[in-house]
Amino acid sequence: MTLTLLFLLAVALVISVKLWIKISGLEDEISRMKSLLHVIESRILELQEQNFEAMKRFKVQLLRVASRKPLTKEMIFSAQAYTDISVAEAQRVFKEEKDPIIWIDVRTPKEFSKKRIPGARSLPLNILQERFKAELPSEESKIFVYCSEGDRSCSACDFLSQQGYSRLYNIREGLNQWLGPTEGQSEPQLIHIENRG
Repeated sequence: MTLTLLFLLAVALVISVKLWIKISGLEDEISRMKSLLHVIESRILELQEQNFEAMKRFKVQLLRVASRKPLTKEMIFSAQAYTDISVAEAQRVFKEEKDPIIWIDVRTPKEFSKKRIPGARSLPLNILQERFKAELPSEESKIFVYCSEGDRSCSACDFLSQQGYSRLYNIREGLNQWLGPTEGQSEPQLIHIENRG
């Protein structure tokens, strides 16, 4: 009887261990699946955001076509409603263009006061949404937008194109690469005085 009881206890112990291993494995699998689900949910949200942005740009391009405004190959392939131009091209336009152009500097007021393209208007990116209508009254105006390196101006062009501005030019390398004329208060030069004692 004792032997039978011991045998039954041993079998119960083996079964319990096997069940525990299976349950433990299932818990690991459930944990892994939860992690995977979180990654999938994050990716879905990311794709939804990308789709939303693409649709906004598509709508702007569709509006341009409907209003008989030209779309360049670059605009179509990049899914943007503005033209990226080099600093060299912007400098050529600055020097040679006879038609009126609005030059918009989307850097901070401090950056603007130090160095800017002559005649540029300061319209910092952080207040662009509040002030663009007052500063840029005509959606048909030719507008060149710049910042230091081209990132903020790209964001500004995205926003302005969504508001219906159609003749936008983003200076992709920004003012840091500008070799044309500038104005503003430059940084004071430090003078090194050598003591010859």
